Amino acid sequence: MGQEDGALESVVSAPKEMSKSVSKSEEGELFQIGTSQKYLIIAGDIGGTNCRLQLVQSSADSLEDSRILCRRKYDNDKYKLFSDALCEFFADPVVMAAVDANHGHTDVACLAVAGPVDNDHINFTNREGWIIDGRDLEQSFGIGRVSLINDFAANGHGIEALHENDIVTIQHGEKLPGAPIALVGAGTGLGECYLTKARDDDSYQVFATEGGHTDFAPRNDIETELLVWMREKVKGRVSVERIVSGRGLQNVYEFLAHRTQMDDMQLETHKRIMSQTDIPFAISSSRFDYSLAMQAVQMFLSAYGSEVGNVALKYLPRGGLYIAGGIAPKLLDAISETGSGFMVALYDKGRLRSRIENIPIYVVTLEDLGLRGAHVMAFRLLHAAHAAPLPVLEFRTTSLRTAAMKTASVGAKIGSALKRTNRAFLDSFSDYSVFWALGISITTSAGFAMLITAQFTKLVREGSLR
Repeated sequence: MGQEDGALESVVSAPKEMSKSVSKSEEGELFQIGTSQKYLIIAGDIGGTNCRLQLVQSSADSLEDSRILCRRKYDNDKYKLFSDALCEFFADPVVMAAVDANHGHTDVACLAVAGPVDNDHINFTNREGWIIDGRDLEQSFGIGRVSLINDFAANGHGIEALHENDIVTIQHGEKLPGAPIALVGAGTGLGECYLTKARDDDSYQVFATEGGHTDFAPRNDIETELLVWMREKVKGRVSVERIVSGRGLQNVYEFLAHRTQMDDMQLETHKRIMSQTDIPFAISSSRFDYSLAMQAVQMFLSAYGSEVGNVALKYLPRGGLYIAGGIAPKLLDAISETGSGFMVALYDKGRLRSRIENIPIYVVTLEDLGLRGAHVMAFRLLHAAHAAPLPVLEFRTTSLRTAAMKTASVGAKIGSALKRTNRAFLDSFSDYSVFWALGISITTSAGFAMLITAQFTKLVREGSLR
């Protein structure tokens, strides 16, 4: 979940109003669309399972003026290409009405994507055919600018859009203005990033990391036993994400089940849990009635707390340490209660415990933090371009725009096929360079031979060689 280590997400300074809340309208409500003061923004959170897209109307001066016009969620399995899902979004009546009123174009889009981004381009390794290219989307859908950012970096940007009722404080600490901020979140995987002050205003730079893929370090005998079991299971090294994530909770439970002699009732509950589509949720929801599930959750939370403590020591985020992701809000009571395994492991850092006790620590209760972060970044792009308007790719009539929308997916498929062909050619050239060189040499020699023969024949016919 993230870019290559230390990759920087570029930031543009924006007014202090960015940190204020984003206002919502009743879905489909438009105000002053088509005037010079209002623009259309698309924010998206594109994960491995679902796409969340929203259309926002905003001024270029204040994030507080933003209003969400439409928000939709799409199941990725239903679409061969991301552009197919985006076509459906643009075909939504609310979106069509807003885009039509905005002279047939959208000003800015920012998409948070699950994976490494290279020049606004990503190829989803776990979803065949899903290639997203910012320049292609601009041309196909009439968007002035499309930016792609790493999904957990988007979570980092989303912190700037938080307000008090979006977080729960589990340690007050002593917050220092301008100090670094850190974010860690377990969900499908384990994401980590940090933020540092960008300039003299309130903006921050977000740095995505791959901290979730560092080595899992056991702290006691049973965790050492877990590590040995996991090494055998995965046939290699074990990252902390293998333990601290949704799948990690399942791994912990399966390990405990493997080493436990179950009675008939436990065995029946175990089979029921393992037959569920969402096994981590089944484990969590069974913990009050099933001791093995409770033990798994407690062991998982202890490892989670330890990793949060590691993040605290790495970045010393006196600006705040935020715990996001889908798991923490669901287990908030178990995390925050006095003497919980999570808090004990968090503080278990020997002589450096006092450094952790000074750090403000919060649990983010939102599920759409990444989407908010994409919105913040889209606004920043809009704000930066306010003095120099973005290029307008305008569809002059609804019929033309609708036709273009229908062909956008086909065009994206053709473009995707050409890119795959080109990459296959380059890979082939790299893997078989010797044979390519030999073939080129033979072809070149044959070409020269044919040229010399042709010239010689011409001279003979003209009598020059008689």
